[in-house]
Amino acid sequence: MSPKKSTTTKTAQPETPASLPPSALRRLCDPGGFSFATTDDLPDLQNVIGQPRAIRALELGSEVSGPGYNTFVLGLPGSGRTTLSREYLERKAALQPPPDDWCYVNNFENPHQPKAIHLPAGRAVEFRKDLQELVVRCQRDVTRLFESDEYTQERDRIVNELKKNQEAEFLRLQEHVEKFSFVIVRTPFGFVLAPAVEGKPLKPEELEKLSSEQRNKLSQLQTKLSDEVEKSLNRLREVENNASQQLSELNEHTVLFLLSPLMQTLKGKYTGLESVLAHLDTVQADILEHADQFRRNDSSSASNSGGQQAQREWVHRYEVNVLVDNSGLKGGPVILESHPSYTNLLGRIEHEMMMGASHTDFSMIHAGALHRAHGGYLVVPARDI
Repeated sequence: MSPKKSTTTKTAQPETPASLPPSALRRLCDPGGFSFATTDDLPDLQNVIGQPRAIRALELGSEVSGPGYNTFVLGLPGSGRTTLSREYLERKAALQPPPDDWCYVNNFENPHQPKAIHLPAGRAVEFRKDLQELVVRCQRDVTRLFESDEYTQERDRIVNELKKNQEAEFLRLQEHVEKFSFVIVRTPFGFVLAPAVEGKPLKPEELEKLSSEQRNKLSQLQTKLSDEVEKSLNRLREVENNASQQLSELNEHTVLFLLSPLMQTLKGKYTGLESVLAHLDTVQADILEHADQFRRNDSSSASNSGGQQAQREWVHRYEVNVLVDNSGLKGGPVILESHPSYTNLLGRIEHEMMMGASHTDFSMIHAGALHRAHGGYLVVPARDI
């Protein structure tokens, strides 16, 4: 047999790394390939780096529009969960149309139940301004109309006709009772039927001198004539009521002459907004019913501070309380309420003291975060709620 050959094993030695030049130790970028001067010119990143699952959850949660569904975001303090949620919702809300404005107006039939009206974004402030201008126009021009020659002549005609009819009825009654030796005496409390001689009422001492038979006869005549006097008084009341009705119609037509074209212009401006048109109808009816509140017959009372205050309080009933104004929004609202107290979320109703009693009205209602976020998104700390 041939002898075995011996084998030797060599251990591999590590290769010495090649040395690098200084230029290979950093990545170079040619600024000439960029289309911007600084990164401030670039838009913000739309995606969040490192949070794909959170973004998918926000996308799903924000698409659910049914009542009772909310998105709960959990994370450590300072992890950026609030900023991430708010910025995502702001980008999403920017693609949505701005929601309606909301306002409160006076309910003239029941002031304790004011009416809520919604208008397209930006129209609530416009509506408030239009009603303010309408009231100012009425305050200025209603007085002028009631002082015009046309109104004065028609009013004087009605008053003179009333006096003429009253005098005619009184003369007819006077002539009737004189046939029975009686006269009608005017007193501050009305008409008095009294026996007379040659057109002059008998004095009490003269009546005492009459016999009992004569007094009984006068009493019977007086009772009989009293029925005729009562009929005449009823006719006089009817004449006065007719004159009062004519004056009321004249006042209404005078104010309506001014108010009707103004209201038609406003209604044309808010065509299609039924709640606004309905409120304009109630405003017109209330102004017509209380036209005397816009008349300043006494210049001294108009210059009196108390009269001015009463006038301001009266026109306050026609104001518009803009609860939510979305005129500055370019999309849907995103409201971050960091202190979700009862009033901050639901709003509040203020009160003021008047003669020792608490008073409030529709103008003292203020919006909360839920009102401002209506039609958009509300972000609140869940632990605080």
